[in-house]
Amino acid sequence: MSASLTVTFNRLADIAVLGADWRSLETRAQATFFLTWDWIGPWLETAGGAPIVARVIRDGRLAGLALFHVVRVRRHGFLPLRLAVLNETGEKQKDVAYMEYNGALAEKGAEAAVLNAIVAALARVADAPDFDAIRLGGLPQSLAQALDPAGLRLRTVTSEPTARVDLQALRAGGGDYLAGLSSNARQQIRRSLRLYEARGPVRLEAASSLDEAQSYFGEMQALHQATWAARGEPGAFAAPFLETFQRRVIDQAFAGGRVELLRLAAGDDALGYFYNFVHDGWVGAYMSGIAYEADNKLKPGLTGYALLVERHLALGHDVVDFLAGDDAYKTRLGRPGEAMVWLSLEKPLLRFAVASGLRAIKRRLAPQAAL
Repeated sequence: MSASLTVTFNRLADIAVLGADWRSLETRAQATFFLTWDWIGPWLETAGGAPIVARVIRDGRLAGLALFHVVRVRRHGFLPLRLAVLNETGEKQKDVAYMEYNGALAEKGAEAAVLNAIVAALARVADAPDFDAIRLGGLPQSLAQALDPAGLRLRTVTSEPTARVDLQALRAGGGDYLAGLSSNARQQIRRSLRLYEARGPVRLEAASSLDEAQSYFGEMQALHQATWAARGEPGAFAAPFLETFQRRVIDQAFAGGRVELLRLAAGDDALGYFYNFVHDGWVGAYMSGIAYEADNKLKPGLTGYALLVERHLALGHDVVDFLAGDDAYKTRLGRPGEAMVWLSLEKPLLRFAVASGLRAIKRRLAPQAAL
């Protein structure tokens, strides 16, 4: 742990006090949207409970903040452990909100140092929360690579690619977004636009009031769930947490322009809805609900996202980020961005040696099972 950084751990007692400290630190940070109070505040209100607040002090001032829930889980169905989870709950139905660009909120330039100080304190400080493993989910790869495991066993659980459109580079190159796509993607989008224009003008409309934004969110939710139900899957809104959480995010962040709800329409027909975060020139395409049709020449998703890119190109933003996942539309519409990484930091316990042995056996047996 850096000698210039001191870490303390305390149960959350007053969310208003934490919110004031968090907002103050944001002014000295280069935070992603997921680490702003616009995400963290509504998440805490919805998740409930009293997480552990890690505070990092440098030279008498607040330099970093992070939140941990410690939960009891069973790995492989039978190995019990106490898991400390960074800025998530450790509960599957709540963590469906899907934290990305995770880390500690930290003074600009100190992101890795602050997170490393917190990990070191968790591993060594007497009054740190008791745990068997730490889960750091959705870290940007650069931060994951800078992580010091502080004597804990570091294991990469998984990683996911991201895709993005660099609007600054696009603007410098003439600003023709469709021209930079593959000929197939370009052809499909243009044909889809022509077909939809037969119904009336095609437009991407931004909600102009909080009430309209909440209405768009409800329409998006219905389409999202219908799509997943057709695939035989429960969908992200099967549990009530995500809706409650995101409606609170909208309530808090809409007036400041930090979230946007968009409606894609052709004439009187609604073709889809798009829910995005907007933060310091970055636009995160978080969620959508699409009205798919039987005619596969109609591409409401591709069409809507292409218009979304052109909207933010015109608004002067820096990047449209399609976030983590290997969905085909992301790689068709954007270029590779920084991967998101999920890490486990584990104490040297017998149960983890057992789990490692089980994983090794499973890997050896898997090719034989496929024969």
